[in-house]
Amino acid sequence: MPSKTKTEIRLSAQDFTGDGTPEVVVEFYKNGEMEYALSVSDTNKDGKFDTVSGEVDVDGKPGHQKRDDAVVIALVRAFMKFKL
Repeated sequence: MPSKTKTEIRLSAQDFTGDGTPEVVVEFYKNGEMEYALSVSDTNKDGKFDTVSGEVDVDGKPGHQKRDDAVVIALVRAFMKFKL
């Protein structure tokens, strides 16, 4: 039977620190309720978005590992290619 759970990921970009480089906020929702949020920044200002602030388990393996950060960073890098 298909799951009735609605899962959403919301991404937004804004320069919170005023340094000319945006940070990306990633929010995870289930059934309309935010479960957790994290941000990803570009610490070297080279467009690579390399630092995750917060812990999340996105790879299906118990707990938070470097792989989780890598998946989130890949999502953010793809998001930042959009010219909205």
